[in-house]
Amino acid sequence: MKSSLRCAVVLLACLAVRFSAQALVINVPLDQPTIQAGIDAASPGDTVLVADGTYYENINFLGKAITVTSVNGPASTTIDGSSTGNVVTFQSHEGRDSLLEGFTITNGASGTETGTVDWWPMYRHDTSGSAASSSTVPDEVHLIWYRGLTGGQTSQPLSVMDGRVYVTSRDALWCLDAATGQEIWSYDNIYTDGRIDSAPTITDTRVYVGLKNFWSYGAMVCLDAETGEEVWVENAYGTGGTFDVSSWSSTAYVSGDRIYYYSYWLDSGGVGSRGHTLICRNRFTGQRLWYRSYYDEVYPGGIALAPGNELFVSEDDSMRKYEATGPTLIWQIPGLFIYPVWYGNKVYTVTHDRVYCHDAMSGKEVWVHECVYPYQDPGRVAASDGKIYFRTSGGYFNCLDATTGDELWSVHEPSSTFFQASIGDDRVVVPDLANNLLYCFNGSDGSEVWTYPFSGDASGQAAALADGKIYLTGQAYGVLCLGSDPPQVPTLSAALLCSPAAGTLPLDLSMDLVVTNERPDQTRTAALRLDVTLGNGAFYSNWRNGHTVLEPAEFLWRSWAVHIPDFPSLAGINTFHLQAQDTTPPPYNQPPYLPSGFTSSDTCTMSAARP
Repeated sequence: MKSSLRCAVVLLACLAVRFSAQALVINVPLDQPTIQAGIDAASPGDTVLVADGTYYENINFLGKAITVTSVNGPASTTIDGSSTGNVVTFQSHEGRDSLLEGFTITNGASGTETGTVDWWPMYRHDTSGSAASSSTVPDEVHLIWYRGLTGGQTSQPLSVMDGRVYVTSRDALWCLDAATGQEIWSYDNIYTDGRIDSAPTITDTRVYVGLKNFWSYGAMVCLDAETGEEVWVENAYGTGGTFDVSSWSSTAYVSGDRIYYYSYWLDSGGVGSRGHTLICRNRFTGQRLWYRSYYDEVYPGGIALAPGNELFVSEDDSMRKYEATGPTLIWQIPGLFIYPVWYGNKVYTVTHDRVYCHDAMSGKEVWVHECVYPYQDPGRVAASDGKIYFRTSGGYFNCLDATTGDELWSVHEPSSTFFQASIGDDRVVVPDLANNLLYCFNGSDGSEVWTYPFSGDASGQAAALADGKIYLTGQAYGVLCLGSDPPQVPTLSAALLCSPAAGTLPLDLSMDLVVTNERPDQTRTAALRLDVTLGNGAFYSNWRNGHTVLEPAEFLWRSWAVHIPDFPSLAGINTFHLQAQDTTPPPYNQPPYLPSGFTSSDTCTMSAARP
């Protein structure tokens, strides 16, 4: 019996050794094509071993207790994040057994030397479509700057990267200084019957933006982010084609050395067939690597690109997952699921009356949230901090638990039409299109933090959150920048000169008044006031009736001579104070300016003695 027990113990020990030795070494790119694919395939205790080279990826450990290491160390192996997000993400309760070593990490989304800014480099912030940034949202907001744009309405969302704002009008792409709104460069679409019809994507030193009706097909343009010069431009198929009306390209999704986007087309004057083509290109050269065309009556419902080149697309009355380098179809779910968003290894989509959650690995349905009639039409979801946010018709804005689908809170404003949300630091910023308001809610409980009123047409797009500021486009008024800080650039400057500065009464006093519009991009109006304090302390003030209109960078100059008689009240120091107050109407002139606008002033004195 003792011998049998001893054998059993030895056998169990051997089995334990055997089982512990089952930890795998997954070689990249031999066993898996990318580092993220290696992570996805790994189990606890496994090692992902990466060969020499540069890997254009943004990897996520997904909570796994694994080791990701290189064969020959950081001098030979680089992970390049292409400035599209965090290069390496640990956000799923990873511990000491989740180990990354042996790599050079470069080109994260911070865009600054300090690495503290989470920019908004593309539509909905990132390729997964989360619409979530780590940028703080102020407790209260004021207008920092406004920029009107020529070339038609600003109908697409904007992007913010490396201290610059990139925004499209109908026929131009503008690059603006994020701090002041001043133009850095602009790109005009010079192609026949063309317009710029997608939100720009910025990565590294490149800008990607889609055009409409280029060579009768939607085109993708790559520009130098520093200068706005064309690097390459390619249409969907090459010059020519049979689809002669209405072709345009979507936002570009960047992963490594590739970009993915849709080209849409409509034939025969808008009454014939229509369809779309999913295209993959080399982002450096524009070379088309593969495409998939769909001839149907359904427009595609969007793209989500997850770490490891997992491509989720809504197309042809189904949602599909591809391994994007091929593309290789992984799974397909029948049904019109639109607006995919990848978050926490789940895929969230919507139909006309439901929000769905599917497992990203298997495609298996996890939960369904039904939007009870008549409060339907859920928009694209935003995802952050274990929560899902979306609007429904009837003035509802909703928050669900991302894991279970349970409702956490709901806001009801019956007269509102909420639009797509943007998330920053557990605060949710969402436009109300019906009432021309921008709402900010606490992500934890839905309580209102603030509202900001618009003048004119409210924004038809979601806000971009970056560097503690909120950037927004609208069809009527261009670009707004909101923040907690007052404007750093004055709109007006005033100067007043008196000559002579001293003399004996009576005397002739010469005065020069100059008021300048300091904004090279905006027409301003100003009201002027001259205050006079005589030598004996008597005070007089006079507002100039009406408004003085100053064109961009224009100045007003007035010069006059005044005879100062020998009156006792004029003996002593006479003070002249000029005040120029900005009276430009909204939305150009909102708080934190003074109630009647920004004010600039200047003072001059004349010391008079009696004979």
